[in-house]
Amino acid sequence: MTFPRPIAHYRLNGIPDDYSGNGHNGTWVAAEAYEEDNHGKTVGLFNGSTSYLNCGNILDINVGTGDFTIVAWVRLKTVGVTNAICSKKKWSDDFVYTINYSNVQKLWIDRVASLSNTPLTLNKWYMCTVVRASGVITFYLDKDPDGGGTADGSIDNANDMTIGSDNIITSIMDGNIGELRLYNCALSAAQVKSLYQQPGLTFIPTQKTVAYNPDPSLVLATNDGLKDNSKNNIALTLTNCIPGNGKMVFTNGSLAFAAQTFTSYEYSYKASDRYIHYFYDGTNTYTNGVIAGSMPVSIGATGFSGATGSMKDIRLYNTVKASGFVSLRYKKARRFW
Repeated sequence: MTFPRPIAHYRLNGIPDDYSGNGHNGTWVAAEAYEEDNHGKTVGLFNGSTSYLNCGNILDINVGTGDFTIVAWVRLKTVGVTNAICSKKKWSDDFVYTINYSNVQKLWIDRVASLSNTPLTLNKWYMCTVVRASGVITFYLDKDPDGGGTADGSIDNANDMTIGSDNIITSIMDGNIGELRLYNCALSAAQVKSLYQQPGLTFIPTQKTVAYNPDPSLVLATNDGLKDNSKNNIALTLTNCIPGNGKMVFTNGSLAFAAQTFTSYEYSYKASDRYIHYFYDGTNTYTNGVIAGSMPVSIGATGFSGATGSMKDIRLYNTVKASGFVSLRYKKARRFW
C-alpha cells in the first residue's frame, strides 16, 4: 500500500528531529526525556507539568479548511485529566488534539470540538488517529473507526506547533508519545489500518520500562559510516574502512572526529564469527550486558585507531549509564546483528 509523504514525522526515538525530510525539527522545553522498553522501543516521556516539544511554526499544517491527518502512539500515565497530544493553538484558526478528562480523543478546530467514543486506559499503548476529510472528523483507536463529528473551521495561524502541550501550557501530557505523524491530506481507513500493522512502528502494550535522559551531546556514528546521526551533526573521518550494508569494516582502520567530552560509550563489534555488544560506563566494561572482559577498541576524545573488524552503532554519552540501561541497550543492539 502506498502512503503520502508526511509533512512532519517525530519518532521521538532519542532525538526530537523531524524524519519527514522537511526539516521541522523540534526543541524540548524543560526536561528532555525518553523511555526505552524491554523490546528496545524508545519514546518521548512527558512529565505532566513542564516538559513538551516545540516544533516551530509549521506552515504546512496551515491547511485552512482542507483535509489533514494526525497519527500518534500514546500511553497515559495519568487518567481523568487532559493529556495533550499536539496543538497549534491561537483561540481561532487553530487546532488542539488531546485525550480529554473523560479519557477519549478530542479535537478542537477553530473552537469547535469533536469527540471519539472509547476511553483509553492507564499504562496501555494505543495508536490514536484523527482524520478530517471534507469537514468530517473521524477518529480511529488502533486500527478501527471510533466516532467523530463535523468541523469545517480553518487552521491558519502563525503560532508554533507543540507536542505534548496545548500550546498555552495548561494541559501537558503525562505519559508517552511516539511516532507522531502529520499529513496535509486525509488517510483512508485502509491506510490507517496498514500503519497500525507496520513492523517497527507498533508498540507492544504494557511493556516494562526504564526511564533515562539521553545526553544532549550524544554522538551516534551511523552504520554507513558517512555521518553523525545525532542532532549534533559532527563530522566523521574514516581511514582504512569500507562503510555500508549496515556496518563499518575496518582493517587497521580509524574513526576520527572533533574533540568530544564523554564518560561512557558503546558499540557492537565482530572480529571473527559473531557480533558482541560492548559498553564502557567509565569504570566497568560490559560484554553482552554483563560485566566482563575489556574493550577490543578503546575510544578516546577524538576517536580511535587500530581497529580490525566489523563495527555497528557507535554511541558516546556524557554521563555514566546505569546497568539497567546497559542491559536494555544490549537487547536492542542484538536485534540488528
